[in-house]
Amino acid sequence: MSDFDSAASTPAPTGHRSLKRRRVYDDSEASTPRYSSPDELADHKPHRSSKLIPRRDSGARRRSPSTDGSIDELDHTYQRRKRSRSSSVDSQDTSHSTPDAPSPPVYKPLKVNFKQKFILRGHKKGVSQVRFSPDGRWIASCSADGTIKIWDAETGQHMRTLEGHLAGVSTIAWSPDSNTLASGSDDKQIRLWHRTSGKPYAAPLIGHHNYVYSLAFSPKGNMLVSGSYDEAVFLWDLRARRVMRSLPAHSDPVGGVDFIRDGTLVCSCSTDGLM
Repeated sequence: MSDFDSAASTPAPTGHRSLKRRRVYDDSEASTPRYSSPDELADHKPHRSSKLIPRRDSGARRRSPSTDGSIDELDHTYQRRKRSRSSSVDSQDTSHSTPDAPSPPVYKPLKVNFKQKFILRGHKKGVSQVRFSPDGRWIASCSADGTIKIWDAETGQHMRTLEGHLAGVSTIAWSPDSNTLASGSDDKQIRLWHRTSGKPYAAPLIGHHNYVYSLAFSPKGNMLVSGSYDEAVFLWDLRARRVMRSLPAHSDPVGGVDFIRDGTLVCSCSTDGLM
């Protein structure tokens, strides 16, 4: 029998520990130093333990000399420092990451500086309405004295006075060509006037049963719309000198009328709150 066979076939004694356990035991003994004399024991420095040492109170490290060391005060100090750091970081990020946005333009309201050019005097009673002609050359005014006056818009010179109504004149309107002037009066009549001669047309427009308050020419100048105290809106044919249509539009006196630019619509307003 060879040496290898004898070693493998020989059973391990039962009263002794196995080789593996003996190795673990030997390793632990090797890691533990043994001292043969007191001098060696005195010179040896103990190993650092693997157990965790409990840390001291973290609040003591944050303790400020200006505070009394209470927990609430330390927490407040810590929160203030945290907020200051976060705000400084945010400000740096916004200043470096995003470019400056252009500021919106500042709106400056227009200053209206009207200056008095001249004063037109000539009416004997209150002036009820004043109108510029479409070409901008003339100014027409009507008054409670029953007259209409035409003025030069450039110089303010009085050109002529139109007389013919039997009561005060409440409203006037220019034709689109600036050659004809229409006037409505408290005598319930509507008159047309030649601007150049200052004379009225032969026959007035009669149909309203009360004061005439408002007038407007159509864009083509062939129609006239009128509003009256009798609560009606009349549409006139100026060539035939007659009423084309009567519109019972309101339940109160009609204070204003007008045409749309293409002449297809008429607008009226009244003290009844409707248009």
